[in-house]
Amino acid sequence: YLDILEDTRQDKELESRYLALESEARQLNILLFFGKWLAGTISGSIAITADAFNNLSDAGSSIITLIGFRLSGQEPDPEHPFGHGRMEYVSGLVVAAVILIMAVELIQDSIRKILHPEATECSALIIVILLISIAVKLYFVLIQFDIALHFREVKNTCQMERIIYIQVYPE
Repeated sequence: YLDILEDTRQDKELESRYLALESEARQLNILLFFGKWLAGTISGSIAITADAFNNLSDAGSSIITLIGFRLSGQEPDPEHPFGHGRMEYVSGLVVAAVILIMAVELIQDSIRKILHPEATECSALIIVILLISIAVKLYFVLIQFDIALHFREVKNTCQMERIIYIQVYPE
């Protein structure tokens, strides 16, 4: 029983760490959006602008997904006797619709640029913004890798002790 309790404490710590990372990732993705949007606007590059909106969609998807999880975790009530679990699907549909709308807009802009080409510009500011973006994304990869290793360690410990490992989502 104490081993299970210890694993639960580890899971709570990991969950807390992961939620803090998610919050940090959302904030940094919003900052990256503004930086890349500025770089894309200055340079006239649709690729950089598309990458900026990718960062914005990452942040927005994260927020919508968290809202969906919170809503789906609500207790059943008289209007929803089977609970609110379907809200996860609705939030996923909203994320998909937003990404699809952004994709259509970017495709239209790309076609316009193909039909009416404009020269793109490159400056030191644009290169610095893109290098910062690369560094931030590498930071995310390293943190996610660390969390993945910890998940594997907890899962392997549970399997060795014949404990069924169940991932619990935050309330």
